[in-house]
Formats: sequence, C-alpha cells, structure tokens
Amino acid sequence: MTIVLVEDDNALNFAIKLLLQKNTHKVFSFENPDLLIDAIDSLGKIDLFILDINLPGMDGLELMDHLKRYQESSFVFISAYSDISHISHAFHLGCDDYLKKPFEIEELLIRIHRIENRLYPKDEISFGKKYSYNFATKTLQSKENRIALSKKESDLLETLLKNRGKMVSLDVIKEKVWQEDIADNTISATIYRLRNKLDKDTIVTFRDTGYMIS
Repeated sequence: MTIVLVEDDNALNFAIKLLLQKNTHKVFSFENPDLLIDAIDSLGKIDLFILDINLPGMDGLELMDHLKRYQESSFVFISAYSDISHISHAFHLGCDDYLKKPFEIEELLIRIHRIENRLYPKDEISFGKKYSYNFATKTLQSKENRIALSKKESDLLETLLKNRGKMVSLDVIKEKVWQEDIADNTISATIYRLRNKLDKDTIVTFRDTGYMIS
C-alpha cells in the first residue's frame, strides 16, 4: 500500500517508516501537518494515513478533517491520548483504527495488515451469514445457489466489500461505480435491487450519507 505517516517524534517516525518499508509498503513520512499539506498533491493515490493526534500546529483530528477529500483512503490514529472524548471524536470523523501509545510497532503492522486485506482482498471473501463474493469471476454465491448480478450491482457490492465495517459515502460510490455525478436516487435504486438479493440486514443505510456492509 501507499502510506502517509505524520508523527513528530523523530525516533518513532523513523521506526514506523522502516518497518513499513521492510514490509513492502511505499511510505511518505512527515513530522508536521504543514509539510504534508504542501506535498499532498504530488503524492498520488494514498491508501492509508497514519496520524498522531498531538502534532505541532494543526492536530491530527483537524488534519483528518482537512484531508476528507481523501475519503476513499483509510485512517489510523496513534496517540498518547486515552480519554474517550479523543477516541470518540476520531471514530466520529471516520477513522479505521486507534492505537494508544506506547505500543509495539509490530502491533501497528498487524492492524495495517487487516486494512490491507480489506482494501485488496483475496479472490474470494465471505460476508453476512451465508454469502461469498469472488472478485476474479465477479460472482455472488449463497449457501444455496449462485446469485445473478448486473454490472452496476457487482461494482457496487465490490466497493462496499472493500470497505467492510466502514460507511462508503455517496460521493465515493458515484466515483467508483459510475465515474460520474449521477443522481442519489440512482444509487438507492441499485441498492434496492442488490438488497433484494441479500438478507435484508446485510447492507446498512446512513440516510442521505452512504451505505455499509458491516
């Protein structure tokens, strides 16, 4: 994956970057938010941001809010803050994970690996109580039979599965599935058809915001 790290502790920044590079990730590391903001447009597609909360100038929570145009990316916070208000705020903004300092560097790697598996799944993934989807053949299978999908239904299901447990916004769905700014009711109509082929509670709706497979 392509990962951006923002951590103002030089030693920790170096240790995390070294470990991630040894595990074949491409890493851009910064010691303060301003340096990242100045460079962001030249970095290309970013899979994951790893942000400390207690940063000089703009804190990590403010930085994530500033980076919300990268809503397709995943976010992990690392912080010495252990109070519930900071943790709650981080998840409210849409982060994928929160790791309290001090921590073993290898633990961060485990959590990153979980995100990588979600973003770049193996050929087949299981979900719900009885379903599996094969990304190579683009087929949906239940315990009883194969379920026919249109191309848009398949593309939409793939987008939701690659973000399991995370709400996918309407803007991201438009970009990934339709590649254009279509009407929201076009998405809801496709969700309706897809939902009729699955158990009714498989797809969660966030009204006027997006959808999620938990």
